[in-house]
This record gives sequence, C-alpha cells and structure tokens, in this order.
Amino acid sequence: MTQKKVFVMENISENQEIKQFYGKNYNGYSKSLQKRVEFVEFSKDKIVAKLLVTDEDTNIFGTLHGGAIAFLSDTVSTAGILVHDLRLSLSVELSVRYIKPIAASQTITIESNILKRGKTLAFADIRFFDQDGVLSARASHTKFFTAKKASL
Repeated sequence: MTQKKVFVMENISENQEIKQFYGKNYNGYSKSLQKRVEFVEFSKDKIVAKLLVTDEDTNIFGTLHGGAIAFLSDTVSTAGILVHDLRLSLSVELSVRYIKPIAASQTITIESNILKRGKTLAFADIRFFDQDGVLSARASHTKFFTAKKASL
C-alpha cells in the first residue's frame, strides 16, 4: 500500500480533545474499545486510526465482530468531523460492507475520508485494512449536525 503524503494539522491538540471527549461519553465495551484506538493522522478531510484487535473484539469465529466494525466506523468518522466542526452530530445512515475477516492479534488501520461537509449533513467513507494492507471492510456514514456545539 502506497503511503500518501498529506498535510497533518500542526496543532495536534484536537487529538487530545477528541480522546477526552470520547473517554467521558462512552461506557462499557465501547469505552474499552475507544481507549485502545490510536489516532495517528489528522488532515483536512482525512483521519487515520490504528487498533490492535483483541479476543474481546471477536465473534465466535475469532474474527473482528461486525458490530465492532460498525462502532469503529461511527467513532472514527465522527472524530474526523469533530476536528473541523464542533457541532454535535447524529448518525442518519451507517452502511457497512464486510469484505474479508480480520483475525485477533492484528493491528488494523482505519481510514475515514470526509467526502462532503454541508450546513446540516456530512458524508464519510471509511475503510478498514488488515495488517497486510488488504481492504477488509468499507463503510459509508452520514451525519446530521445539530445547532448545539459539542462540549469537549
């Protein structure tokens, strides 16, 4: 997989603010999962995160659970939106396509590209890659912005 050179925001404080926001707004499994997500790249329309898949994240077949992929799609794409727009947002649509299983003990890469930010809606394309860079899942996410700002 070829690495693209992208502009990474100089002020990385958003990274810490986003981690704090998620840390105080999730409970249970989602909080455990969110604590392990490492945001490694922020740019204008792209955010990249990494996660080590543990047994806790797997289904009965020992592969990353589809619900975890859906949750991560929502979480990572929302983080990408929050970097540039602090309004609260609600999911309108989330669609996931499972392409290839991801086994436990792999560090996966999650890339979220913001396709469009409008006055009331944002659209994201999310891709999951296994440790070998093979596309394993793909999601699309539509968010509706409220008038209220998120309290980070």
